[in-house]
Amino acid sequence: MEIKLYDIKENNNGMPILEIEKKINYKVNGKFSDPADTIKALCQLTEMEKKYTESFYIAVYDIFKQLIGFFQIASGGRNQVQYSKKIIATAIILTGASYFKAFHNHQINGCEASEADIMSLYDLKHLGDVLETECTGSFIITRDSFCEISDSSKDILYELGLNGQSDSRIKRDKISDYLNIGKPNAKTFLKRLNLL
Repeated sequence: MEIKLYDIKENNNGMPILEIEKKINYKVNGKFSDPADTIKALCQLTEMEKKYTESFYIAVYDIFKQLIGFFQIASGGRNQVQYSKKIIATAIILTGASYFKAFHNHQINGCEASEADIMSLYDLKHLGDVLETECTGSFIITRDSFCEISDSSKDILYELGLNGQSDSRIKRDKISDYLNIGKPNAKTFLKRLNLL
């Protein structure tokens, strides 16, 4: 199967168009339903697990969950990367994708999801809802493994509610500002997150 890494360029009229940046042949059984196959293909295509800075990619899929291709959304510092929702939305719209997955590499923290990683999962799921597509997962890739940022990561967020620590209010405020959900207290924090 031919795997493609796309880039978004502008045509002469300033309209976004897709351009193939790189392509490889990759042998896979089925339609990339196993995240490990998708991650192996992405790593073979980009060598992102070897990079010394964090990079953020998405994989887009058609309505039959067949892989359309990958997009590099951002490249950042040694321990974080800022991605653009506009670029993600453009990639989804130009390809007509029905599903997408997000991937970024960790060079320092291993496979442990940070608060920013968990917040980005909510952000991506919300973006998917707005675009009427589905974010089916967000993954961290390290040099020798990968892990999924899942809803089980909510345990960290539960600690910011009624089971809070001494610095929970400060963390709640940061998350609330990032997600634009107002200023919830310990009782309303999780309810507002669930509305995203």
